[in-house]
Order: sequence, then structure tokens, then C-alpha cells
Amino acid sequence: RVLSHAAEAGAKVVLVGDPQQLQAIEAGAAFR
Repeated sequence: RVLSHAAEAGAKVVLVGDPQQLQAIEAGAAFR
């Protein structure tokens, strides 16, 4: 619903997660 309203208004929706939920993204973090 939010995305459809944003699309109609020509807006851009940026979804930001909780910084406490996941570790910081670093080079090679996925391969540890």
C-alpha cells in the first residue's frame, strides 16, 4: 500500500532496517 502510493506520487521509498538487528556490513562478512 505504501509503495503504491509512493509510485503514484512519483516518490521513492527507502526501507531502512533496525541497525541493532544485523551486524555491520563489511567486506567479506558473508564469508565468515
